[in-house]
Amino acid sequence: MESQNHNQSSHPEISILDEPAFVPDNNMPLAIIAVILSCCSVNCIGFVLGILAIIYASQVNSKYIVRDYAGAKSAAENAKILSFISLGLLLLGIIASILFVIIEGLDFYISLYEEILKNS
Repeated sequence: MESQNHNQSSHPEISILDEPAFVPDNNMPLAIIAVILSCCSVNCIGFVLGILAIIYASQVNSKYIVRDYAGAKSAAENAKILSFISLGLLLLGIIASILFVIIEGLDFYISLYEEILKNS
């Protein structure tokens, strides 16, 4: 009887309820889309945030495997947030470009572009 009590106290049983039913979505496709679209933008901050999102997304499965469920969920959330911020910055840049063309006119925009090409 004493050996059974010893086994129970030194090795607590792991409940199935401690493990989440599914691996959190790592949001890798969203992070990759954010990086690819940020390459088309002049805003390098969105690109950097997209790379960070890919890094966090790649950590989700490995953290889940080592039973760091909170870390896996946190990495998935960070990847999602950084991807959305990156895409938001891209959208903001597109809106700013459209407003610039509307306010200054297309001729001014083309002449500015030609001047940049001449100087480079």
